[in-house]
Amino acid sequence: MKKLLPKNQVKLGNPDHFNAANDHNPLVLPDCPVCKGYGKQDVSSGGGSVWSLMECAECNGKGFVVGGTPEPYFTKGNTAKEVRRNSAGWIKCTFCGKAFKDYDRNVFTGLRHKCGQKLIIIEN
Repeated sequence: MKKLLPKNQVKLGNPDHFNAANDHNPLVLPDCPVCKGYGKQDVSSGGGSVWSLMECAECNGKGFVVGGTPEPYFTKGNTAKEVRRNSAGWIKCTFCGKAFKDYDRNVFTGLRHKCGQKLIIIEN
């Protein structure tokens, strides 16, 4: 079994992370509930008039819950929807409505849009 990564270290364009073996939805370590995976949080001082970006005290700056229960990277869009390219080659996601090109691995894994929706591209 591969080492689980925190969500903030999993990249859409990496076929080691998103592939047919994991249904383009790898298991990841859950984000820290305090800093939401950033590893830093705003902390106020001086009665709330001064804010500083500090290492998250909950996760010690890691951005994930150590020993947390693995969870899927995407939590929605597990039912595949069929889509077609428009005349300019753009595909519109049926879930979020954003248009994209299927070769852009920053927004499409080959099966899932970055919002998590599974899309089956039907050729015209």
